[in-house]
Amino acid sequence: MKRRIKILSLVAVLSTFATSCIMYQPQAVDIPLINHQNDLRIDGSVNVGYLLGLYPTVNVTSSYGFNNWGAAQLHANWDLSRGYFLQAGVGGYVPIDKFVIEGYLGYGYGYKYYCKDDTVPNPKEFFGNYQLPYAQLNFGWVDLAKGHIDLGGGIKTGYFIPDITDRWTSHPDVKYITKESFLFEPQLFFRVGGEHLKFVIRVSMSIFPEEDDGPQVLYAPFGASVGLNYRF
Repeated sequence: MKRRIKILSLVAVLSTFATSCIMYQPQAVDIPLINHQNDLRIDGSVNVGYLLGLYPTVNVTSSYGFNNWGAAQLHANWDLSRGYFLQAGVGGYVPIDKFVIEGYLGYGYGYKYYCKDDTVPNPKEFFGNYQLPYAQLNFGWVDLAKGHIDLGGGIKTGYFIPDITDRWTSHPDVKYITKESFLFEPQLFFRVGGEHLKFVIRVSMSIFPEEDDGPQVLYAPFGASVGLNYRF
């Protein structure tokens, strides 16, 4: 009986994703684990959240070690609709044999548009932007199994600043979503392949630790992506 209740609860959650306006979902940003000067990594992936009713997201991340301790990173994604997210960060890394610790400070900016049903005369729509200053700590192992495997994780701590409009298109009442909140975004990843080109899979979460009524923005708590990572 308990197992049946758990299954029904999971179905209900998935149904909510498939029918709701998701204005934020975990970002599929690469965890590069830079370990030497001139280490350049390019990562391209597709977010598989569309299985839960979300737009598929195309993600590109570029990371570079510009000296023997510093690194920079750029990320962009597009959800194949009107939504996008951009972020840039700079930080440092410490390699300890095959283990790497790296950290970044950065800023993200995104835009999202969602129309609940554009076939009716007065559809419900959500649109607007959000800002995300953040700090990120990454850790993991690179070049395992003679250079064929990388694995690790990271956690982003950010401050979510939305400016989103919630309205019926033919109704005078408009709601503005501006409640700011802290955001925690942990991620795990696994890369496997050759010395330079590897297949990557990552899973991540978005956590808004609110004390009272939670964030006003409806968000997806889980994310996953698959792609390719190239090390020059």
